[in-house]
Amino acid sequence: METKPEKNKDTETPSNPEEKTLTREELEQRRNILQNLKDFDFKIKKNQEDINILKEKIDSLSKDLDDLVSLYEIVSEQMNPFVGLSKVTKKRIEALENFTKEVEELKTRINDLELTLEKNGIAINNTIDNIEKQIPTSTYENNKNIIIEKTTSNENIDLTNEDINKIIDTSLETLLIDQKIDNIIEEFIEEIKK
Repeated sequence: METKPEKNKDTETPSNPEEKTLTREELEQRRNILQNLKDFDFKIKKNQEDINILKEKIDSLSKDLDDLVSLYEIVSEQMNPFVGLSKVTKKRIEALENFTKEVEELKTRINDLELTLEKNGIAINNTIDNIEKQIPTSTYENNKNIIIEKTTSNENIDLTNEDINKIIDTSLETLLIDQKIDNIIEEFIEEIKK
């Protein structure tokens, strides 16, 4: 038995002309497919490059945004002193609060003094506004010196109604100064809160 060598289909030439055209069409399709694959590959690489460029831009924008947020935090701390208070600022605010408390205590003491004087039969006829208008600064200084002289001597102190009125007037004038300071402090605190 003789065996015939097998014919290779690829090397075999078609005997029929229709098969030749199909083969050409197949080859043409294969070329088109290969060309399309190359085009797709090129487009994929191009898109990958574009994606990398966009990623770099996004990273850059993200860094810029972080810098901007940091700058905003710094500026907001400078504009609003209650954000990130330093130790010095906290101490100043505490000192201001303590000063305000002391002024309030002085007001309370003066009110208590007025009540005590009224109970003992001494009438306080002047309001704070009238006292401010009636007592010039030089009178305040004179009354202050008289009171200091009488209280520093070792003699028994005999106060007349006039002396008591001078003491009250001096105290009330001091209270007015304290009220002005209190108003200035309150305005300052309101400005800080804004």
